[in-house]
Amino acid sequence: MKSPIQSVADKVVFWRGGSNINPGFEGEGDGKEKEARVEMTVEETTDNGGRQQWSNPVEFLLSCIAMSVGLGNVWRFPFVALENGGGAFLIPYILVLMFIGKPLYYMELCLGQFSSSGSVKVWDISPAFRGVGYGQAFATWAVVTYYVSLMGLTVFYFFASFSSVLPWSQCGDWASEVCIDRTKNVTELAEAMGKNVSEFTSAAEDYFSREVLQIDNTGLHSLEAPEWRLTLCLLFSWIILFVVLAKGVQSAGKAAYFTALFPYVVLFIMLIRGCTLSGADKGVLYFIKPRWGELLKPKVWYAAVDQSFFSLSLDVDVSEVVKGGGTSLAFVSYPDVLARFDWVPQLFSVLFFLMLFTLGVGSASALTGCIITIICDAFPHFKRWIVTLVVCASGFLLGLFYVTPQGQYILELINYYGGGFIIFILVVFEIAAVHWVYGINNFCRDVEFMLGRKTGYYWKFCWTLLIPILLSVIFIYSQILAEPLKVGKHTLSPGIIGFGIFLAVIACMLLPVFFVIEVVKQRSTSDSFLDAIKNSFKPTSEWCPKDATLRKEYHQFIQKQNEGPQGIDNPAASTADLSSLSTSASKANITDYNTSV
Repeated sequence: MKSPIQSVADKVVFWRGGSNINPGFEGEGDGKEKEARVEMTVEETTDNGGRQQWSNPVEFLLSCIAMSVGLGNVWRFPFVALENGGGAFLIPYILVLMFIGKPLYYMELCLGQFSSSGSVKVWDISPAFRGVGYGQAFATWAVVTYYVSLMGLTVFYFFASFSSVLPWSQCGDWASEVCIDRTKNVTELAEAMGKNVSEFTSAAEDYFSREVLQIDNTGLHSLEAPEWRLTLCLLFSWIILFVVLAKGVQSAGKAAYFTALFPYVVLFIMLIRGCTLSGADKGVLYFIKPRWGELLKPKVWYAAVDQSFFSLSLDVDVSEVVKGGGTSLAFVSYPDVLARFDWVPQLFSVLFFLMLFTLGVGSASALTGCIITIICDAFPHFKRWIVTLVVCASGFLLGLFYVTPQGQYILELINYYGGGFIIFILVVFEIAAVHWVYGINNFCRDVEFMLGRKTGYYWKFCWTLLIPILLSVIFIYSQILAEPLKVGKHTLSPGIIGFGIFLAVIACMLLPVFFVIEVVKQRSTSDSFLDAIKNSFKPTSEWCPKDATLRKEYHQFIQKQNEGPQGIDNPAASTADLSSLSTSASKANITDYNTSV
């Protein structure tokens, strides 16, 4: 499951299946059946009231692949898996994927498809929960700011790979006294010096911490100036994102051919080469060997909800290879392996870091597009390229914090509290709003109108009961048993952790803030304060297909099915007259529709 999930709602897909899909959803807005098209709702509104569309379904499919498989799959998943049971971690991960990730992915695709809205505008389904959309946007922006800084690191290593000798393959002027390069046998050296293997650091590790990040190992107690080379790499990353996003799907769709396919070519090459390395079998066995006792720990299930797979090996114990965390795995362990290749290590290194950067572009463009969509939906007269420029410039300025010597501490803090921590809470509210307040039957009715088929009990069970219960229990239990957040050997101080919690509280406080704002809006058109509260939970007249022909068909479809209460928990919303729905639009705009939403 990708963090944050809500970026999925900004992409919608059409596929051809005979008459299974309402043909109006496949066309340009004239209600006639046309060639299957794919639409991405993060795009700006066009003159005819629609949104930009993908040139063909393949571009959309590839963009979904590029979004779902990102830099985090290489940077984060292997370390999380090894830390949480090895092969046993795949059990909770697959279960979470089946019963939480897949249903959420499908639900948000349907929300975006049906309403053609971004992650904030989509809350016309229940305006009282519009703060969920803004909270998810906050989490998305937090993730984007550090995510692009990781892309900057891949750019740094990419250019460094063109050296005649890979700089991290040997100890240079930047090395510490306990640095060992690829020419030395760490086991023999440790025995000769009477030290443990864990006391030594590889040339790749010293290069990453002392030359690239320039960490002073004092923790997050002060903030120094950004490292100028990493600053340029960060700027380059944001420029690429701007180029990809400036013209919407016209540019993003074409880029998807490369961002989705190229990484798999490189991964296949690395897989073949990695399997031929000495000790590769030990690395694979270490990874897949299950530690069943870990499954009883809540933190393992918490990690499973938060994370995906890849693995490599060295000539030392695997526990020593992956020490230091996810970023160390991507920028220490992998480079160290590349440096040990017998022939043309520079070529493999260039391909590897180009692959990482490509994975990053695919995911970062989707996440950044979510933010751009929200702004364009709120200010439709703003030109998209200007909004994109402002967003990218802001992201670059915030990203400067991550290219300071203290940047990795800030990254881990924001990753934990600004990404995963917030999403757990917001997803529960999202599920409750859609399936408990709007009503599971109402939502399934909308899906049936759009796709031409009934929703199965598997989806209903996951949406209404399993997901909110599991997420709530896992999150609460894991927080009760949580330990202080650590970055490498350093435990973050209570003050720093307090700042992380403060960020999470800000995102969560957006829910009550926008609830109050919505009630105030409804008060002017409601008979009483209580009615204003009730109306804020009801869908507006804007919760319907954007095309006028589809709107009429939708309301006729509802009228035929509206013989009894719709939904298990919101019968009032399904039997109400359209005139009773909360809406900011004038009555003149909805006089054509006499039935409920």
